[in-house]
Amino acid sequence: MNFGLSNDMKFKKYTWDLVDSNSYLFTIGSKGLLIDAVFSTELIEDLSNLSELKIIITHSHFDHIIS
Repeated sequence: MNFGLSNDMKFKKYTWDLVDSNSYLFTIGSKGLLIDAVFSTELIEDLSNLSELKIIITHSHFDHIIS
């Protein structure tokens, strides 16, 4: 998966308001990179459209590994 500079790259931020925690999804076409998965139905819906996903968990607090 090439996450170099691309005009096709999209970025979206998801927030779990309960604990004020954020997750970030970068996509190019149907491939994605998710950083710190938070609980979000919108995120889960967006992930279902991807054919390939890489996940980075920056630390093991429950709010980033719950999804």
